[in-house]
Amino acid sequence: MQYVKIKDAIVEQIESGMLAPRQKLPAERKLAGSFDTTRVTLREALSLLEAEGRIYREDRRGWFISPEPLRYDPTQTLNFTNMAISQNRQPRTELIAAKGILTTKQAAQLLELPPFSDIYRVDRVRYLEERPVVYVTNFIRTEKFPDLLDVDMLVRH
Repeated sequence: MQYVKIKDAIVEQIESGMLAPRQKLPAERKLAGSFDTTRVTLREALSLLEAEGRIYREDRRGWFISPEPLRYDPTQTLNFTNMAISQNRQPRTELIAAKGILTTKQAAQLLELPPFSDIYRVDRVRYLEERPVVYVTNFIRTEKFPDLLDVDMLVRH
């Protein structure tokens, strides 16, 4: 199967350092020509590489080599931003919503509150190199941070 050979050839170039993280791959037509194959076969190889996390696609821009994955150590107390910076990554947080709500059943259980207690719900998207990597929802007891909604919750870097 030719697409597996193409995938293996690209993996070899990534692992040898010939292709660097975030480097753009040539256009599909050019890449297919260099492997003397069709674009359909090339796309099968690219799909395998994407499934393995070795490359990613940006709409209307093409294919890129994936950076090293962020290493998460649950035994460390580093927050997302500090963890990303310590690994030479560029983090960013986007605040989606922050509001006061009544507890859901699950939130009431987790926060050990009676049903229909007032809490805050904060929704954020975390980015690495401008790519969204995690959606976070926090439920926070209002008595712990009574003025939370009056505070700028975005950390600037």
